[in-house]
Amino acid sequence: MSGIIDVSSTVPTPEFLYDGILHMPEIYRGYLRVFAPPGLRAAGFGLERIEQILKSMTQEDLIDFLSQQMDGFPRDVDEFIAALDSAGIRASALHNFDEQTTTGVEPIPNDKVAEITKKYPERFIGFAGIDPHKGKAAIAEIDKCIRELRLSGVALRPFMHDIYANDQKYFPIYERCEELGVPIWIHTSINWTTKRRMDYGRPIYLDDVCIRYPGLKLIAGHGGWPWVNEMVALAWRHDNLYLDISAHRPKYLATQGSGWEMLLHFGNTTIQDKVLFGSDWLNLGMHISKVLEEVRSLPLKPSVLDKWLHANAERVFGPS
Repeated sequence: MSGIIDVSSTVPTPEFLYDGILHMPEIYRGYLRVFAPPGLRAAGFGLERIEQILKSMTQEDLIDFLSQQMDGFPRDVDEFIAALDSAGIRASALHNFDEQTTTGVEPIPNDKVAEITKKYPERFIGFAGIDPHKGKAAIAEIDKCIRELRLSGVALRPFMHDIYANDQKYFPIYERCEELGVPIWIHTSINWTTKRRMDYGRPIYLDDVCIRYPGLKLIAGHGGWPWVNEMVALAWRHDNLYLDISAHRPKYLATQGSGWEMLLHFGNTTIQDKVLFGSDWLNLGMHISKVLEEVRSLPLKPSVLDKWLHANAERVFGPS
């Protein structure tokens, strides 16, 4: 098989864009500060003005706005698939999240993810959003999403659930995904809100999870920065733990002093089979092809680059 697999992406439909940018009312200011559309920052707008502009937009207005801010921004799913084709990307992940208990915001139904994956089964990998605080209902939702909707995995953000990755509330989710043989993508990195603890994203909490559920495939989203050394050690230590490099400019992996040095070194050798390509192109404000250009410019052995871009992901999404 060939063709790049992006394990952390965004499909530019109005509801998913609006959800991804503005659905966290009490915490998204920190994310706007870091990831605000480049055009607004270049124009000198402050955070409050950016916030006002985005809050006043409808879902459709947001797509129009982003298309003006970002060169080559795809305006719908068909345009996005064309962008994937031009970049050589065979499949792209769509993550949904359910954080209703801690945010009070009703999530996009996982059925909406399934609508996209059913229409384009070869192009999108659907991850169901699951809220661990919903108990038995969360497990029933996993069963429905995997067995009926044919989604491919589960996506979790511990900082949004206000618990650590090794919290017992996650255990039934881990157990069921291990039983079903589907991977979990879990946020493992800094979060940019000052309303939640930063160390919810520390990789070390995945150590307990990997020990308890050795048959569960885990993707540590966003590469564990700034705890990269810890992330590398855990990926080396546990056969079932992978990591992606999404939401960070790939060029910084090769920048001295960025904190990525250990990942780039061992990702080229010892853990070359554990690193996955993820773009998170919307947060980066970059066309997905430009994200890939930076990945290809990294000092990786050709055989390792091939693993990062697709071979490792094929193993994750293949049979257990």
